[in-house]
Amino acid sequence: MPITERGRKFLSTVHHKGERYRRSFDARADAETWEMQARLDLRNGRPVDRGDTRTGVSTGVTMERLREEALAHHWSSNKDTKGPALNTRLVCDMLGWDLPVTQVSSRRIEDMVIKLVQLGNSDSTINRKMSALSTMLQYARKHQYIPSVPDIPRRREPENRIRWISEDEEGELLAFFKFTDNQDMIDFIKVGLDTGARRGELLKMQSRDIHEGKLYIWESKGGKPRSIPLTNRANEVLSKRMSLTDSPTEKLFASLSGDALRYYWDRARQHMKLMLDAQFVPHIMRHTFCSRLAMKGVPLPVIKELAGHATIMTTQRYVHMAPSNLTDAIHILEGNNDNGSQSSDQATSQNCGVNGVVA
Repeated sequence: MPITERGRKFLSTVHHKGERYRRSFDARADAETWEMQARLDLRNGRPVDRGDTRTGVSTGVTMERLREEALAHHWSSNKDTKGPALNTRLVCDMLGWDLPVTQVSSRRIEDMVIKLVQLGNSDSTINRKMSALSTMLQYARKHQYIPSVPDIPRRREPENRIRWISEDEEGELLAFFKFTDNQDMIDFIKVGLDTGARRGELLKMQSRDIHEGKLYIWESKGGKPRSIPLTNRANEVLSKRMSLTDSPTEKLFASLSGDALRYYWDRARQHMKLMLDAQFVPHIMRHTFCSRLAMKGVPLPVIKELAGHATIMTTQRYVHMAPSNLTDAIHILEGNNDNGSQSSDQATSQNCGVNGVVA
């Protein structure tokens, strides 16, 4: 047997190419963990963790080491590295930086989720942490630090109400920036509403990205380039800004930065008494673009391509705004009910006597 009891200790033994590797532990679970890790290390030519012979505690590949490797080799090419760095740090805080990866069990993960709920984390926040943990463990399995990935629970996220800018709000927003003489924000909002481009895509936009009435976005969040036909309003705004540039690589909104945009937007937001509306942020222009297309009956696959959504599931959120056949279906049902009622009344009258009693 690989694991045998020796008094109050558990002795784990692994044989490999004529060599014998032995460790003793206070708990059987630790002995089993070390045995599994030792076999993986030997199979892949890595040195076996001898641990601290005085305490018998297995170190193995820790969560800290796994995080460092995953950030360096998996997430390093991502446009967003801050999100993974933050979520993986929080995961390691919860599980323990020195915890061997082989000891990350479904029970430990479930206990972590319970703690996150108790700390007031929302379901979406918990799911982001679970996604980061899943990626780390998939990396560990790929490099044979663990034989398999334990089950990782996901929380059910409710579909939040989609907030968009109404025509009255758009008029008030533009009027505020006209009053404050901020033409950059007026142009930014018009183009944002009419293209659905992300904030970063708008801020990076260059003269050479506009060609024959289309906006070409080469670097997007999803990694896929896309083109967006321009409305007359957006085309007029961008043509004017292009005429003021000296180089095709000059940014059309060079005078705006992320911080400046946030400052100006919050001033308008405060003027409109919408500071308590958590969804009234610059990203709402993108929601407005998709919502207006859906309400005009534009097919979801077309909205998906224009918005640059990675999957149709994201675009599916706007299906409830489309002028669908649901109302027509109810009208048909009402028509059937009318016909059915008429037929039922006729049948009843035929089966009734003069006193209205059914024969």
